[in-house]
Amino acid sequence: MSLDIRLTVSIEVGVVDKNITHNLIRMWKEAGVYNGLYESNGMTAKDVLPTLEIGLQQLLAEPERFKQFDSPNGWGTYKNAVTWLEELIEEFKKYPNGIISIDR
Repeated sequence: MSLDIRLTVSIEVGVVDKNITHNLIRMWKEAGVYNGLYESNGMTAKDVLPTLEIGLQQLLAEPERFKQFDSPNGWGTYKNAVTWLEELIEEFKKYPNGIISIDR
């Protein structure tokens, strides 16, 4: 005879923490990723990955279309946006079941 007691705790651990300027909002909207970035609070990474990947493909296919949205002060450029989005997508692929938390 024995007594077995198990206490299980789910611990939330942040695995991705990325930040980028709001100056890119017009570019994000044009690329179709605004909602996937700004309105995805509580969603899983895998829920928004398709939207982000399609948007990245558009950004890469038509750079001149998107460079028009570069911020005049240099804070928010096409080059930075592409690099940041590529990195975010890679992180989301590593943690597809991760829950997105947005802080604006």
